[in-house]
Amino acid sequence: MTPPPSIWLHTWLQATLSAPYVLHSLSGGSSNTLYRVECPTQSYVLRVNAPSTLAFSVNRLCEAKVLELIQPYPWAVQIIRNDVPQGLCLMQAYEPVPQALSQTALLSLPQTLAELQSITIPIADVTLLTIDYTQLTAQYQTLLERFPSPLAQALLTEWREKLSTLPRLPPVLVHHDLHLGNVCQNTTRAHPFVLIDWEYAGLGNAWFDAVALVTWGLDPQHLRTLPAFQHVTAQQWQAGLQSAKRLNQVLAELWYWARGHAQEQ
Repeated sequence: MTPPPSIWLHTWLQATLSAPYVLHSLSGGSSNTLYRVECPTQSYVLRVNAPSTLAFSVNRLCEAKVLELIQPYPWAVQIIRNDVPQGLCLMQAYEPVPQALSQTALLSLPQTLAELQSITIPIADVTLLTIDYTQLTAQYQTLLERFPSPLAQALLTEWREKLSTLPRLPPVLVHHDLHLGNVCQNTTRAHPFVLIDWEYAGLGNAWFDAVALVTWGLDPQHLRTLPAFQHVTAQQWQAGLQSAKRLNQVLAELWYWARGHAQEQ
C-alpha cells in the first residue's frame, strides 16, 4: 500500500508547481512509491525514490544525467523536476500502451535505439554513466555471502560465464530495462510512444536492449543496422542474440532474488 503523502512532500510540490493540484496514490513500481498529480491543465507522476537497499544497483546520479541527455527526443519521458538529493522526481504523466505495441510503434523502435546509441557523451560524464558489469557481479556475490542460495549462486555463475562470451561492442547509451510496462502512449508529442523508467540506463552493452526488442516481435535484421552492431558479423549477431536472451532472464531472476532480501539488509 502506498503511504500517505507527508507535509514535506506537499511543500516540495507547492514549490515546484505554479498551480493547485490533487494527489492520488498509484499502484505499480516494484520499489519506488508513485503518485499521480492532477493539475487543472496537466497531469504528472511523482516518484518517491526507494532507498538504495531496495533499488538494487540503481545509481540516481547516473539516471539523472541520462534523463538530461535524452530530453530533446520525442520518445523520452519529459522531466519537470528531478531532485536527486531529496529523492523526488516529477515527470509528465503518460498512459500505458495496450496489450501489444502497434505496428507503427514497432517500426519506430530501431530508429529510437539508433538515436539513443548515437547520443554524444561529454568526456566528463563517461565515468559516471559507464555501467560496471564487474561491479554489478560483485554486488550480487556480496549479497550471496550474506544470504546463501544454491539457485542464486548457479544464476550468478551462469551470468559470469555467458557475459564473457558476448561478442564485444562499443559502449553506447542503453535503457537496460526494456519491457512493455516501460512503454507508454505519447499524447504530448508526434511520436507513437514514450520510454519510461531509466533507472538502469547508462553506457553499457547494447545486446540487452536489442534482444528485448526481438522478444517483442521485431525483425532482428532491422536491429542489426544499429550503430552498436556495425562491425558484428552474421555469426556474432546470432550468437550474441542467443546469449543475451538468456542473460536478460538470468539478470531478472537475480534482481528479484536480491529484491527479496533487500529489507533484510
